[in-house]
Amino acid sequence: MSEYQYYEFQAIDRPLTPEQQDQIRKLSSRVRPTATQAVFTYSYSDFRGDPLTVLEQHFDAMLYTANWGSKQLAFRFPRPAVVMEHLEAYSIEVESDYANGVSLRSSPEHIILNIEYHDDEPPDWIEGEGVLGSLIPLREDILRGDFRALCLAWLKAAAMMAEPGDEPWDEEEDSGSDGEEAELIEPPVPPGLGHLTGPLQALVEFFDIDEDLVRAAASASPRMERTHEPVEAWIKLLPEAERDAFLVRVAHGETHVGVELMRRLREVAGSHSQAEGRLPARRSFATLVAVAESIRLRRKAQERQAAERRTQQQQ
Repeated sequence: MSEYQYYEFQAIDRPLTPEQQDQIRKLSSRVRPTATQAVFTYSYSDFRGDPLTVLEQHFDAMLYTANWGSKQLAFRFPRPAVVMEHLEAYSIEVESDYANGVSLRSSPEHIILNIEYHDDEPPDWIEGEGVLGSLIPLREDILRGDFRALCLAWLKAAAMMAEPGDEPWDEEEDSGSDGEEAELIEPPVPPGLGHLTGPLQALVEFFDIDEDLVRAAASASPRMERTHEPVEAWIKLLPEAERDAFLVRVAHGETHVGVELMRRLREVAGSHSQAEGRLPARRSFATLVAVAESIRLRRKAQERQAAERRTQQQQ
C-alpha cells in the first residue's frame, strides 16, 4: 500500500496576507494556498518543518491524517480569549512510541491545542479532504466555554492507556511515601455531553472514540440549558476605563473580544457559564469503564432481541 499523508490548514479569524501566502508556497512547490486555506498531500516525502509552528504563525485550525493510522487536530486561540487553566484540565498524555493525547503549548499571543492519536490498526481507506470543515465549529465552541470536544478527546486518550491485561485506569505519578499509585480521574464533565452536535459526532468518528464510553461519561453530564444573562446590567459594573478599552479593541478589529468581555462580566457579577460551574462530582476511569461495559452489554442484548423479533416476523 502506497504512503499517504494529508495536511490541511485553515485561517478563520482573518485571511492570510499576500506575504503570508508567499511564505506558505516556500514550504512546497505543489501547494496552492488561498487567503483562508492551504493543503499539502504527500505520497513519498514529508512536511517541511513543524506543522504546529506553521499553524501558530499563520492559521487557526489544522488537520493531519496518514494511512498508517496517525490523526491530528489542532486549534490556535488568541491568548486573551481562553483561560489556560480551563483547557489544562483536559490535558492527558499516553506513553507510547507515538504522540498520543491532548496537549497545550503557548506563546505570548496564542495558545495551541493539539489532539493527536495513532491507531496501530488503521482502516483500509483513509481520506482527509473535507474533514476539517466539519470539525472547525468546535473551535468556536471551546472559545465560548463549551468543552465537550475536550472531554471526548480525553476519553480517547484514557482508553488508549489500557494495554491487554492491564488496568487502564491506573496512572503512575510521583508516588508518596506509601508508594501507592494515583487513580486516573475524569476531568470536569461539561453539560450537554449526552446530546452531541454534528461537529462533535464528526470528532467521535474521526478519532474513533468508543461511543459506549461516551455514553458512560454522559450519564453524569447535566443538560445544557439556555439561561438569560443580564448583560445590560452587568456592563454597568465595569469601570468606565475598562469599558472604553473593550470598545477600542472592537474598533481595531480584534477577534473574540466578545468572548473575553462575557467572561469578565460573569466575573464581576459573580456568575458563571454552564461549562464553568455546577459540574458533577468527578469519577475514576475505572468507574467509567464499568459503566461503559454495562451499557455495551445492555445494547448488545437489545440488538439480539430485535434480531430475534425480525426473524420471527419473517417466518
